[in-house]
Amino acid sequence: MPTGCIWDKLLSKNKIHIGSIVLRTEVHYYIDNEGKRKKIDLLPQLGAGKITELSASLAEQRVLRQRFDRVLGPKLGLGEIESLVIVQKTPDLTFCTFDDAAITALVLLDMGNRGISFETILKQCGLSRRLERKHSEERFKRIVKRAHLMRVMQQGLRLPRSQRRK
Repeated sequence: MPTGCIWDKLLSKNKIHIGSIVLRTEVHYYIDNEGKRKKIDLLPQLGAGKITELSASLAEQRVLRQRFDRVLGPKLGLGEIESLVIVQKTPDLTFCTFDDAAITALVLLDMGNRGISFETILKQCGLSRRLERKHSEERFKRIVKRAHLMRVMQQGLRLPRSQRRK
């Protein structure tokens, strides 16, 4: 990423933790203000200590994935599952994502208060810019609200065996 970009400003104002799967296999590029695709290479920032890599074991990821029903489960990618496990294990972290399924899962796991939109993070850092709708606080809140309803209706998570219909 170019020096002086919004990422550099975010790094200077926050401790950034990234799951191994997202860091190493999912973050490849971003679209700049001119609509051009720009490569993202976070590994040098990892080596310089500017970001922290966290991980979750395959067993932890499998256990969490099994908590979701057949509708929500397949919508959660490997990076989202690992990130959710990390957030569960690390109570002082806040999860920034714009992924609909990940936001929904966060709420269903009773961690909705630990999620944050990209727009809100920028505002907290004193940064503002025009964002795509997917990064907006309004969209984030709408997904959270829908996920709360799903939770009340017992949708999204598998019921424990003792509560399943026979």
